[in-house]
Amino acid sequence: MFVVSRAIACGFLLLAPCVYGQDNPLLRSASDFKSKRTGLTETLLKFSHQEHLRIAVKYIDRASMDEPIEVNVQNKTVGQALDSILHEGHGYSWQLRNGIIEIMNRRASRRAADQFNMVIPLFRDF
Repeated sequence: MFVVSRAIACGFLLLAPCVYGQDNPLLRSASDFKSKRTGLTETLLKFSHQEHLRIAVKYIDRASMDEPIEVNVQNKTVGQALDSILHEGHGYSWQLRNGIIEIMNRRASRRAADQFNMVIPLFRDF
């Protein structure tokens, strides 16, 4: 009896990611989302908070902070909702890498692209 209950529990654990869409968060249904009179960056942050998404915004321009946009997302997957939100910005796109949604812009400086990946040596005062 113990073996059977253990097998059933393992079966539920194996199916849980499929049921809750945790294998690929972009394919699960997004909750309805509305945003008015806020910038693109703030809208993305609100949406990611609502959907419990891990995002990394790799480029921010003045327009994405200051220019208000209006977004109304209904009956879409998370990926489709991100497309709808970023459609309001100029040159923005996203990609899923290592479980994190990266928000990029084609106008970003190539030189600055790897700036956060730079390792600064330890400073020692002699």
